[in-house]
Amino acid sequence: MNSPGPGYDLGEVSINLQPGINTFDLFGNRLFPQNQYYGVVLFFDGSVLPQATVFNANGSSGSFLIQPSGNTLICSANGGSFFCPSPGTNLYIDPDGSTLEIIGFTVDSIHPSIDFVSPVNIGADGYPDTVAQLSLKFTPASVPEPPSMVLFGIALGVIGFLKMVAGRVSVSA
Repeated sequence: MNSPGPGYDLGEVSINLQPGINTFDLFGNRLFPQNQYYGVVLFFDGSVLPQATVFNANGSSGSFLIQPSGNTLICSANGGSFFCPSPGTNLYIDPDGSTLEIIGFTVDSIHPSIDFVSPVNIGADGYPDTVAQLSLKFTPASVPEPPSMVLFGIALGVIGFLKMVAGRVSVSA
């Protein structure tokens, strides 16, 4: 949730989104109240550039910040840190027409509340964790229903057949 410095991998998690609101709780080991901002970088379907980035002030439960367009941030994926541009919007539109909207991001490492993870696995280690919650709204691309398409095809076939029959009748008359 927060870069420990250049050369560190921030890790990654792959998640299949369901239509509607998807809410995720994120836990980072220990409290680091001296850090001012925390963020999440979102990639989609193997893209090498982030498609959405969101940041929030430590201890914040109000509005979240989207990284301004044209800025860069140090992000990490697949074992390496690099600079990557941020699109500066909370709405991502996939080439297939699906949309993903960031509707909330809150983070708190000031108020100890839970000890859920350790540096290497899930489980308490005696240090309160940084806790964040990310909410995303996923709307899949609309796809015509197969039964409707079949009926449409049948209707076109019937119309074509009737035109053909009508053409033959008028020619023979």
